[in-house]
Amino acid sequence: MDAIAFFSSRKKIPCLISTKGIASTITITVTIVSSIMLVVGPFGYQHPIFGQELAGRDQSLGFGIRGHALIKGYHSDGTLYRIWEGDNSLTVGAINAIVSCATGVSTTPNGYGKCNSWMTAIEIGELMQPTRDVSFATTSTATPSLIPQGCNPASPTRANCTGWQSQATFDVEITQEATINSVRGYDGSNGYIFDFLTVDPPIQVRPGDTLDVMITFTVLSS
Repeated sequence: MDAIAFFSSRKKIPCLISTKGIASTITITVTIVSSIMLVVGPFGYQHPIFGQELAGRDQSLGFGIRGHALIKGYHSDGTLYRIWEGDNSLTVGAINAIVSCATGVSTTPNGYGKCNSWMTAIEIGELMQPTRDVSFATTSTATPSLIPQGCNPASPTRANCTGWQSQATFDVEITQEATINSVRGYDGSNGYIFDFLTVDPPIQVRPGDTLDVMITFTVLSS
């Protein structure tokens, strides 16, 4: 896949919110009973905060979504040769979809047009700075699972779910030597990006190697 395909083939590629430093506060006022405020902190921690007046009281429920990636690299003989861990960023479109769908104000958020299946694929690539050209990129289907293991969001008798994981394995997809420094999750049905991370230091791969990518999203209640 060439550079144009990696960055331009997917429609409506949104800008990203940095994981470094403190981002600005975005306030959205909706003309209904309650108001909604999205506070974006350093991700690790992005804090959509929904406040609603109940019985004359201002009761705010805050929660953050922490995205953490774990990447393991294996040689063809099964030897584990590299482990990388780090936080990632939600895109502006992903934050908009979370706010939209969580409040029910709209069930067709921009870019996704739905309130489910926002991240069904993961892409890895070699991004060359400062030209932002890509010499290698490949995609694998992301398999979701709820955490903690065994939780059931539909059952009052089982432990509540506190997040989810998206896992993808890259083996036959690695067709050349490459320096993997970019990973992103996206909606495979329309190419809309959900999250993005920079692998630093990067991971060297060659044909026969396998990369296992696990991205965990944990909802943290304040």
